Amino acid sequence: MLLAACEASSAKEFAEEVPGLVRHWIPHDSYLISGQDPVTGAICFWLADQAYLAELIGRVCRIDTPLYWYGTGSAEPAGPRVCERPHRLITRLADRRHTLGALTLVRTGACPFSGDEVARAAALSGPVAQALRRFIAGTSLPPPPPTAPGVVTVGTDHTLLGITPTARDTLRVLWPDNSAVDDRRLVSVLWNSVHLTRQAGRHTVSRLPTPDGWLAVHAEPLEPDGSAAVGVTIEPARGELLLPVLAAWYGASPAELGVVRQVTAGLPAKQIARRLNLSLHTVHDHLRSIYRKTGVTGCHELHARLG
Repeated sequence: MLLAACEASSAKEFAEEVPGLVRHWIPHDSYLISGQDPVTGAICFWLADQAYLAELIGRVCRIDTPLYWYGTGSAEPAGPRVCERPHRLITRLADRRHTLGALTLVRTGACPFSGDEVARAAALSGPVAQALRRFIAGTSLPPPPPTAPGVVTVGTDHTLLGITPTARDTLRVLWPDNSAVDDRRLVSVLWNSVHLTRQAGRHTVSRLPTPDGWLAVHAEPLEPDGSAAVGVTIEPARGELLLPVLAAWYGASPAELGVVRQVTAGLPAKQIARRLNLSLHTVHDHLRSIYRKTGVTGCHELHARLG
């Protein structure tokens, strides 16, 4: 039943369909579906109803606390987590190799989530994760967005210090139904990357899906101890930066990624076979699998889609 939600043609339709289906199993007042970068664990997008979205933006400088508890791997099984005030049920969305994000259900009343509902959330984790992957990667891999790099500067208290016009225009595609959205809400999807960068004290890169293609979010502290602002550069994701996307969202295997890495370097199949010590037949098998998973027709199109 949940997989029917994969046919949604927009983020709004998907965000309305999936929680509506989940509500039959676990009653809730509001929800948040978040997706995360497969490398950094930073939240790269979220889908929420208006009630949760208003709260989320209001506490934007602390969104790291409930959203990336589960990290980037899925080797250690982790069940749903329950929080109070208000009551939250947070379920990891993952497959055997990758954590894709989380489903957060919220109740504003006095009734907490029961043990049976926690068990139902665990059972729904796989189907919702599959629906989320189908929504993000169910069509062909898009080419890099036709946009120039943009820059955002964020202060130590998560205040927005500056945003270039290019960054503003690039991020506005994430808010297609609200052309009047202010800059603070416009860049809110970057706050988790900023927080992780400040924690690590070094440059981090996350990948962000948009209707126009994948973006790369480079965040770097001006001072390694986190005492100064963080600069964020937003640009089209190309080449090597897209390989984690192919693995987590498009299901590419490590062997297939090894071949794709050579494709991004412009090597033909025969040279790829020699470099990787594979038979030409095996290289072609890996390429055909990648073509099928990414929805492209051949090597030249794959190379173009990878930018």
